[in-house]
Amino acid sequence: VQVHGYLKEALGYDDAGHFRFVIVDEADDELTILYEQPRPANFEQASGFVAIGRYDAQEQVFRATKLLVKCPSKYQEESEQYQRNRVPETTP
Repeated sequence: VQVHGYLKEALGYDDAGHFRFVIVDEADDELTILYEQPRPANFEQASGFVAIGRYDAQEQVFRATKLLVKCPSKYQEESEQYQRNRVPETTP
């Protein structure tokens, strides 16, 4: 099963060493993710996440065995920087 969303809150590590965080989707539904691996190095730069695993109804968490971190595109960042720095053209 795959779920995707945007970071709402990083909760840190639990007693078992699993990383926990909360994602929110476009409908504002929240889901706590329990990632069974260390936090990815690029976690803070992520523009979104896809977690692969299963929902644990008893614990009320999504147990992710894989985590895909969506990073902003280098070209998107360059385009946004260009737009911010662009001087508007004046017409005579």
